[in-house]
Amino acid sequence: EAHGELRLLSRDGSWRWIEGTYKNMLFDPNVRGIVINYRDVTGRKMAEQQLERLAYRDSLTDLPNRFLFHDRVQHAIEQSRRRGRGLAVMYIDLDRFKIVNDTLGHSIGDRLLQIVGGRFSALLRREGHLRAAAVASHRKRARGRRRRATGSRR
Repeated sequence: EAHGELRLLSRDGSWRWIEGTYKNMLFDPNVRGIVINYRDVTGRKMAEQQLERLAYRDSLTDLPNRFLFHDRVQHAIEQSRRRGRGLAVMYIDLDRFKIVNDTLGHSIGDRLLQIVGGRFSALLRREGHLRAAAVASHRKRARGRRRRATGSRR
């Protein structure tokens, strides 16, 4: 018996994931054939991809979060040791971001984070990585202060 998954292009131009098993039953006198079972698992694959995205990306900026950042930094450290090269990590903080949230509102603060994140993403080389954990922590701290001040439970 064998098991596998395939990605196939359907007639409508969309990609579908197919999961299948087959079993050689040529020697079974009642069957004398190969039994193949398959099913479309595109929905499951899409849900898995979405869960992975939620686990490793900031939902507002779509930048890598601290978990993905940590994984990439560990990988980069190992790679730099193997190659005998240096490694640089740059930390960028948005000064006075709390003032933007407090005076202009959180929707403007969120939009600012999206714009800044988009600009940094556009500047980085393909191998470069940008981390949203600091951005996300600024947002959470600012919202936490707002909730305590207003009594909101959002």
